[in-house]
Amino acid sequence: MDDEDLIAQEDMVVTVSHLGYIKRVPLTTYRAQRRGGKGRSGMATRDEDFVTRLFVANTHTPVLFFSSRGIVYKEKVWRLPIGTPQSRGKALINMLPLEPGERITTIMPLPEDETTWQNLDVMFSTTRGTVRRNKLSDFVQVNRNGKIAMKLEEEGDEILSVDTCTEFDDVVLTTALGQCIRFPVADVRVFAGRNSIGVRGISLGDGDRIISMAIVAHVEAEPWERAAYLKRSAAERRAVTGEEEEIVLVGEEVTNGGELTNERYEELKAREQFILTVSKASASAPRPTTSARPAAAARAFAPPTRRRRRKSANSSRLSRSSTTTRSCSSRMAVSSSACRWKAFASRAAPPRV
Repeated sequence: MDDEDLIAQEDMVVTVSHLGYIKRVPLTTYRAQRRGGKGRSGMATRDEDFVTRLFVANTHTPVLFFSSRGIVYKEKVWRLPIGTPQSRGKALINMLPLEPGERITTIMPLPEDETTWQNLDVMFSTTRGTVRRNKLSDFVQVNRNGKIAMKLEEEGDEILSVDTCTEFDDVVLTTALGQCIRFPVADVRVFAGRNSIGVRGISLGDGDRIISMAIVAHVEAEPWERAAYLKRSAAERRAVTGEEEEIVLVGEEVTNGGELTNERYEELKAREQFILTVSKASASAPRPTTSARPAAAARAFAPPTRRRRRKSANSSRLSRSSTTTRSCSSRMAVSSSACRWKAFASRAAPPRV
Protein backbone atom coordinates (compact mmCIF):
# COMPACT_ATOMS: atom_id res chain seq x y z
CA MET A 1 0.00 0.00 0.00
CA ASP A 2 1.36 3.41 -0.99
CA ASP A 3 1.08 6.58 1.08
CA GLU A 4 -1.17 8.02 -1.62
CA ASP A 5 -3.78 5.34 -0.95
CA LEU A 6 -4.24 6.82 2.54
CA ILE A 7 -4.80 10.36 1.22
CA ALA A 8 -8.45 11.33 0.83
CA GLN A 9 -9.40 12.96 -2.45
CA GLU A 10 -10.14 16.61 -1.72
CA ASP A 11 -10.12 19.79 -3.76
CA MET A 12 -7.29 22.14 -2.88
CA VAL A 13 -6.54 25.76 -3.76
CA VAL A 14 -2.87 25.91 -4.80
CA THR A 15 -1.23 29.34 -4.60
CA VAL A 16 2.21 30.28 -5.96
CA SER A 17 4.06 33.57 -5.49
CA HIS A 18 6.56 35.41 -7.67
CA LEU A 19 9.46 34.60 -5.37
CA GLY A 20 8.70 30.89 -5.53
CA TYR A 21 6.58 30.18 -2.45
CA ILE A 22 3.83 27.58 -2.78
CA LYS A 23 1.09 26.17 -0.57
CA ARG A 24 -2.27 24.41 -0.72
CA VAL A 25 -5.40 25.27 1.21
CA PRO A 26 -8.59 23.15 1.31
CA LEU A 27 -11.25 24.63 -0.95
CA THR A 28 -13.78 24.30 1.86
CA THR A 29 -11.85 26.99 3.75
CA TYR A 30 -13.29 29.60 1.41
CA ARG A 31 -16.98 30.38 1.31
CA ALA A 32 -18.94 31.71 -1.64
CA GLN A 33 -19.68 35.44 -1.58
CA ARG A 34 -21.94 37.62 -3.64
CA ARG A 35 -20.68 40.15 -6.13
CA GLY A 36 -19.12 43.09 -4.32
CA GLY A 37 -18.06 41.02 -1.33
CA LYS A 38 -14.93 41.92 0.58
CA GLY A 39 -13.25 38.54 0.08
CA ARG A 40 -10.50 37.25 2.33
CA SER A 41 -6.75 36.95 2.39
CA GLY A 42 -5.40 34.22 0.13
CA MET A 43 -1.66 34.40 0.88
CA ALA A 44 0.70 36.43 3.03
CA THR A 45 3.47 38.03 0.94
CA ARG A 46 6.47 40.18 1.70
CA ASP A 47 7.58 43.33 -0.11
CA GLU A 48 8.26 42.81 -3.85
CA ASP A 49 6.41 39.47 -3.74
CA PHE A 50 2.96 38.81 -5.17
CA VAL A 51 0.72 35.92 -6.21
CA THR A 52 1.35 34.76 -9.79
CA ARG A 53 -0.55 31.46 -10.01
CA LEU A 54 -3.69 30.12 -8.41
CA PHE A 55 -5.60 26.98 -9.38
CA VAL A 56 -7.88 24.35 -7.87
CA ALA A 57 -6.81 20.71 -8.09
CA ASN A 58 -7.52 17.40 -6.43
CA THR A 59 -5.06 16.03 -3.89
CA HIS A 60 -4.22 13.17 -6.29
CA THR A 61 -3.65 15.46 -9.29
CA PRO A 62 -0.08 15.39 -10.68
CA VAL A 63 1.55 18.80 -11.16
CA LEU A 64 4.46 19.46 -13.53
CA PHE A 65 7.06 22.10 -12.63
CA PHE A 66 9.11 23.43 -15.57
CA SER A 67 12.31 25.26 -14.73
CA SER A 68 14.14 28.05 -16.55
CA ARG A 69 16.96 25.74 -17.67
CA GLY A 70 14.65 23.22 -19.35
CA ILE A 71 14.10 20.64 -16.60
CA VAL A 72 10.69 19.28 -15.58
CA TYR A 73 9.80 18.07 -12.09
CA LYS A 74 6.66 16.31 -10.92
CA GLU A 75 4.78 16.28 -7.62
CA LYS A 76 1.30 15.28 -6.50
CA VAL A 77 -0.85 18.00 -4.94
CA TRP A 78 -1.00 16.16 -1.64
CA ARG A 79 2.81 16.45 -1.36
CA LEU A 80 2.65 20.25 -1.48
CA PRO A 81 2.80 22.06 1.90
CA ILE A 82 -0.61 22.66 3.40
CA GLY A 83 -1.27 26.04 5.00
CA THR A 84 -3.86 28.58 6.00
CA PRO A 85 -5.08 31.54 3.93
CA GLN A 86 -2.78 33.81 5.96
CA SER A 87 0.37 31.67 5.61
CA ARG A 88 3.15 32.27 3.11
CA GLY A 89 3.86 28.69 2.15
CA LYS A 90 7.16 26.94 1.47
CA ALA A 91 9.88 27.89 -0.98
CA LEU A 92 10.08 25.67 -4.07
CA ILE A 93 13.87 25.63 -3.80
CA ASN A 94 13.44 23.65 -0.57
CA MET A 95 11.13 21.13 -2.26
CA LEU A 96 12.74 20.54 -5.65
CA PRO A 97 16.42 19.87 -6.49
CA LEU A 98 16.94 23.23 -8.18
CA GLU A 99 20.44 24.40 -9.06
CA PRO A 100 21.72 27.90 -8.15
CA GLY A 101 20.06 30.43 -10.44
CA GLU A 102 17.42 27.96 -11.60
CA ARG A 103 13.81 28.91 -10.99
CA ILE A 104 10.39 27.50 -11.78
CA THR A 105 8.78 29.38 -14.68
CA THR A 106 5.65 27.29 -15.32
CA ILE A 107 3.44 25.17 -13.07
CA MET A 108 1.02 22.94 -14.99
CA PRO A 109 -1.52 20.65 -13.28
CA LEU A 110 -2.40 17.66 -15.45
CA PRO A 111 -6.04 17.01 -16.36
CA GLU A 112 -7.85 14.83 -13.84
CA ASP A 113 -9.22 12.59 -16.58
CA GLU A 114 -6.21 10.46 -17.52
CA THR A 115 -8.01 9.12 -20.61
CA THR A 116 -7.59 12.56 -22.24
CA TRP A 117 -3.81 12.65 -21.83
CA GLN A 118 -3.19 10.69 -25.03
CA ASN A 119 -5.18 13.28 -27.01
CA LEU A 120 -3.34 16.31 -25.62
CA ASP A 121 -0.10 17.94 -26.68
CA VAL A 122 2.26 20.23 -24.78
CA MET A 123 3.43 23.53 -26.32
CA PHE A 124 6.68 25.10 -25.10
CA SER A 125 7.81 28.68 -25.65
CA THR A 126 11.09 30.35 -24.72
CA THR A 127 12.07 33.96 -24.15
CA ARG A 128 13.99 33.99 -27.47
CA GLY A 129 10.92 33.08 -29.53
CA THR A 130 11.40 29.31 -29.91
CA VAL A 131 8.39 26.98 -29.72
CA ARG A 132 8.15 23.21 -29.52
CA ARG A 133 5.30 20.71 -29.46
CA ASN A 134 5.37 17.32 -27.73
CA LYS A 135 2.86 14.71 -26.70
CA LEU A 136 1.71 15.03 -23.10
CA SER A 137 2.50 11.35 -22.62
CA ASP A 138 6.22 12.21 -22.87
CA PHE A 139 6.00 13.87 -19.44
CA VAL A 140 3.78 11.48 -17.51
CA GLN A 141 6.70 9.52 -16.04
CA VAL A 142 9.07 11.96 -14.30
CA ASN A 143 11.62 11.00 -11.65
CA ARG A 144 11.88 12.92 -8.37
CA ASN A 145 15.16 14.44 -9.56
CA GLY A 146 13.45 15.68 -12.73
CA LYS A 147 14.32 15.07 -16.37
CA ILE A 148 15.13 17.13 -19.43
CA ALA A 149 12.05 18.79 -20.88
CA MET A 150 13.62 20.98 -23.59
CA LYS A 151 17.10 21.70 -24.87
CA LEU A 152 18.05 25.40 -24.85
CA GLU A 153 20.65 26.26 -27.47
CA GLU A 154 21.03 30.05 -27.24
CA GLU A 155 22.85 31.54 -24.28
CA GLY A 156 20.47 33.31 -21.94
CA ASP A 157 17.41 31.53 -23.35
CA GLU A 158 14.87 30.20 -20.84
CA ILE A 159 11.59 28.33 -20.87
CA LEU A 160 8.89 30.98 -20.58
CA SER A 161 5.62 29.07 -20.69
CA VAL A 162 4.27 25.55 -21.14
CA ASP A 163 0.63 24.70 -21.74
CA THR A 164 -1.53 21.84 -22.98
CA CYS A 165 -3.16 22.13 -26.39
CA THR A 166 -4.77 20.22 -29.23
CA GLU A 167 -4.21 20.41 -32.97
CA PHE A 168 -7.40 22.48 -33.23
CA ASP A 169 -6.05 25.35 -31.08
CA ASP A 170 -3.97 28.43 -31.92
CA VAL A 171 -0.87 29.88 -30.26
CA VAL A 172 -0.51 33.59 -29.41
CA LEU A 173 2.97 34.91 -28.61
CA THR A 174 3.48 38.44 -27.27
CA THR A 175 6.74 40.36 -26.92
CA ALA A 176 7.94 43.00 -24.48
CA LEU A 177 8.03 45.65 -27.24
CA GLY A 178 4.38 45.19 -28.06
CA GLN A 179 4.41 42.74 -30.98
CA CYS A 180 2.24 39.64 -31.16
CA ILE A 181 1.74 36.78 -33.57
CA ARG A 182 -0.84 34.03 -33.87
CA PHE A 183 -0.53 30.71 -35.69
CA PRO A 184 -2.21 27.28 -35.56
CA VAL A 185 -0.82 24.60 -33.29
CA ALA A 186 -0.80 22.26 -36.29
CA ASP A 187 1.91 24.42 -37.93
CA VAL A 188 4.35 23.12 -35.31
CA ARG A 189 5.12 19.46 -35.86
CA VAL A 190 5.09 17.02 -32.94
CA PHE A 191 8.67 16.35 -31.78
CA ALA A 192 9.43 12.75 -30.92
CA GLY A 193 12.13 13.45 -28.33
CA ARG A 194 12.45 15.72 -25.34
CA ASN A 195 16.10 16.62 -25.93
CA SER A 196 15.41 18.87 -28.92
CA ILE A 197 15.47 22.60 -29.56
CA GLY A 198 12.22 23.33 -31.41
CA VAL A 199 11.44 25.81 -34.19
CA ARG A 200 11.24 29.59 -34.51
CA GLY A 201 7.83 30.88 -33.44
CA ILE A 202 8.47 34.60 -33.95
CA SER A 203 11.39 36.72 -35.14
CA LEU A 204 12.44 39.22 -32.49
CA GLY A 205 13.98 42.64 -32.88
CA ASP A 206 17.02 43.90 -31.00
CA GLY A 207 16.39 43.96 -27.27
CA ASP A 208 13.01 42.27 -27.58
CA ARG A 209 11.88 39.05 -25.87
CA ILE A 210 8.78 36.91 -25.46
CA ILE A 211 6.80 37.71 -22.32
CA SER A 212 3.69 35.55 -22.71
CA MET A 213 2.16 32.62 -24.58
CA ALA A 214 -1.54 31.83 -24.75
CA ILE A 215 -3.38 28.85 -26.21
CA VAL A 216 -6.71 29.97 -27.67
CA ALA A 217 -9.47 28.03 -29.36
CA HIS A 218 -9.75 28.28 -33.12
CA VAL A 219 -13.02 29.11 -34.85
CA GLU A 220 -13.40 29.35 -38.61
CA ALA A 221 -15.15 32.62 -39.49
CA GLU A 222 -15.28 34.79 -42.58
CA PRO A 223 -14.20 38.47 -42.30
CA TRP A 224 -17.77 39.68 -42.79
CA GLU A 225 -18.96 37.36 -39.98
CA ARG A 226 -16.37 38.76 -37.57
CA ALA A 227 -17.27 42.33 -38.56
CA ALA A 228 -20.97 41.66 -38.02
CA TYR A 229 -20.32 39.94 -34.71
CA LEU A 230 -18.12 42.76 -33.42
CA LYS A 231 -20.71 45.36 -34.35
CA ARG A 232 -23.57 43.47 -32.72
CA SER A 233 -21.68 42.52 -29.55
CA ALA A 234 -20.47 46.12 -29.14
CA ALA A 235 -24.07 47.33 -29.42
CA GLU A 236 -25.15 44.91 -26.70
CA ARG A 237 -22.39 46.07 -24.35
CA ARG A 238 -23.17 49.72 -25.11
CA ALA A 239 -26.81 49.13 -24.13
CA VAL A 240 -25.63 47.78 -20.76
CA THR A 241 -22.68 50.05 -19.93
CA GLY A 242 -23.41 53.15 -22.03
CA GLU A 243 -19.78 53.22 -23.24
CA GLU A 244 -18.87 53.64 -26.88
CA GLU A 245 -16.51 51.19 -28.59
CA GLU A 246 -14.46 51.75 -31.71
CA ILE A 247 -14.67 48.79 -34.09
CA VAL A 248 -11.54 48.33 -36.22
CA LEU A 249 -10.60 45.37 -38.41
CA VAL A 250 -6.89 45.62 -39.14
CA GLY A 251 -5.51 44.62 -42.54
CA GLU A 252 -8.64 42.87 -43.80
CA GLU A 253 -11.03 43.62 -46.61
CA VAL A 254 -14.60 43.07 -45.43
CA THR A 255 -17.22 42.35 -48.06
CA ASN A 256 -20.95 42.03 -47.57
CA GLY A 257 -21.33 38.28 -47.33
CA GLY A 258 -24.84 38.15 -45.91
CA GLU A 259 -26.67 38.47 -42.60
CA LEU A 260 -25.37 36.99 -39.37
CA THR A 261 -28.06 34.65 -38.07
CA ASN A 262 -28.95 34.42 -34.40
CA GLU A 263 -27.70 30.82 -34.28
CA ARG A 264 -24.31 31.81 -35.73
CA TYR A 265 -24.07 34.80 -33.41
CA GLU A 266 -24.67 32.65 -30.33
CA GLU A 267 -22.09 30.14 -31.58
CA LEU A 268 -19.43 32.85 -31.96
CA LYS A 269 -20.40 34.38 -28.63
CA ALA A 270 -19.90 31.06 -26.84
CA ARG A 271 -16.39 30.71 -28.33
CA GLU A 272 -15.25 34.31 -27.72
CA GLN A 273 -12.10 34.86 -25.65
CA PHE A 274 -10.28 37.97 -24.46
CA ILE A 275 -6.75 39.11 -23.73
CA LEU A 276 -6.01 40.88 -20.45
CA THR A 277 -3.43 43.62 -20.92
CA VAL A 278 -1.00 44.33 -18.08
CA SER A 279 1.21 47.43 -18.28
CA LYS A 280 3.96 48.66 -16.02
CA ALA A 281 2.89 51.58 -13.84
CA SER A 282 6.15 53.44 -14.27
CA ALA A 283 6.95 56.75 -15.91
CA SER A 284 10.25 55.37 -17.18
CA ALA A 285 8.52 52.46 -18.89
CA PRO A 286 5.24 53.73 -20.38
CA ARG A 287 5.07 51.06 -23.07
CA PRO A 288 2.38 48.50 -22.20
CA THR A 289 3.12 44.82 -22.20
CA THR A 290 0.74 41.96 -22.62
CA SER A 291 0.05 38.95 -20.47
CA ALA A 292 -2.11 36.63 -22.51
CA ARG A 293 -2.12 34.12 -19.68
CA PRO A 294 -3.68 33.74 -17.03
CA ALA A 295 -6.60 35.64 -18.49
CA ALA A 296 -6.89 32.96 -21.17
CA ALA A 297 -7.78 35.50 -23.65
CA ALA A 298 -7.99 36.69 -27.17
CA ARG A 299 -10.77 37.11 -29.63
CA ALA A 300 -10.36 33.70 -31.11
CA PHE A 301 -11.99 33.85 -34.52
CA ALA A 302 -9.18 33.33 -37.03
CA PRO A 303 -9.65 33.98 -40.77
CA PRO A 304 -9.79 30.92 -42.99
CA THR A 305 -6.79 31.94 -45.11
CA ARG A 306 -3.13 31.91 -44.07
CA ARG A 307 -1.72 35.39 -43.85
CA ARG A 308 1.51 36.79 -42.54
CA ARG A 309 0.33 39.15 -39.86
CA ARG A 310 2.05 40.91 -36.97
CA LYS A 311 0.06 43.44 -35.05
CA SER A 312 1.19 46.11 -32.66
CA ALA A 313 0.10 45.18 -29.18
CA ASN A 314 0.18 48.89 -28.33
CA SER A 315 -2.39 50.11 -30.85
CA SER A 316 -4.35 47.96 -33.29
CA ARG A 317 -5.23 45.16 -30.89
CA LEU A 318 -6.97 47.49 -28.43
CA SER A 319 -10.53 48.55 -29.06
CA ARG A 320 -10.79 51.14 -26.31
CA SER A 321 -8.58 54.14 -25.83
CA SER A 322 -9.68 54.95 -22.30
CA THR A 323 -8.62 52.51 -19.61
CA THR A 324 -9.47 51.87 -16.00
CA THR A 325 -6.56 50.72 -13.88
CA ARG A 326 -6.03 49.61 -10.33
CA SER A 327 -2.76 49.28 -8.45
CA CYS A 328 -1.40 45.83 -7.65
CA SER A 329 1.13 44.75 -5.04
CA SER A 330 3.47 43.86 -7.90
CA ARG A 331 3.62 47.52 -8.91
CA MET A 332 1.73 46.70 -12.05
CA ALA A 333 -1.47 48.25 -13.35
CA VAL A 334 -4.18 45.98 -14.74
CA SER A 335 -6.10 47.54 -17.61
CA SER A 336 -9.62 46.23 -17.21
CA SER A 337 -11.33 47.93 -20.13
CA ALA A 338 -8.57 48.04 -22.73
CA CYS A 339 -8.50 44.31 -23.14
CA ARG A 340 -10.44 43.70 -26.34
CA TRP A 341 -8.53 42.55 -29.36
CA LYS A 342 -9.89 44.17 -32.49
CA ALA A 343 -9.08 41.97 -35.43
CA PHE A 344 -10.05 38.69 -33.79
CA ALA A 345 -6.35 37.77 -33.71
CA SER A 346 -5.75 36.89 -37.34
CA ARG A 347 -3.61 33.82 -37.94
CA ALA A 348 -0.07 34.36 -39.10
CA ALA A 349 2.30 32.41 -41.26
CA PRO A 350 3.59 29.09 -39.87
CA PRO A 351 6.79 29.08 -37.81
CA ARG A 352 10.03 28.59 -39.64
CA VAL A 353 12.47 25.80 -38.79
